[in-house]
Amino acid sequence: MKLLKWSTAIILAVVIGIYLDKQPKPDIEFNKSQWLQNIDFSFNHRNQMIQDLMTNRLNKGMSYDSVISLLGEQTNIRTIKKNTIHYTIYSEYNLTEDELVGEHKLVIYFTPDSVVSNFKITRWQK
Repeated sequence: MKLLKWSTAIILAVVIGIYLDKQPKPDIEFNKSQWLQNIDFSFNHRNQMIQDLMTNRLNKGMSYDSVISLLGEQTNIRTIKKNTIHYTIYSEYNLTEDELVGEHKLVIYFTPDSVVSNFKITRWQK
């Protein structure tokens, strides 16, 4: 009987832990050093900073050099389109198949004279 109680308590703790881990993390203020931090091919804080970045830091009319100074070099160079730069915000992987199944990116569009004309979050799902 005691073993059953302990087993139930452990299972409940694991379920609660998984639930809490899946909850959205609160937004945080943009911080360049955290933005650039890449741990195991994951930018852990970008998803939490993106709202502050897009609302308070990144502006239409900024120069290309100002954007690079703010955000660093782009991180998603395989899908570059003319007059755009891309930053990976969040990637989703199927660990069983070891494949990318989703990606969220910040895409910044520039005019021909290298001034920000627009920016948005794009989402790709397999």
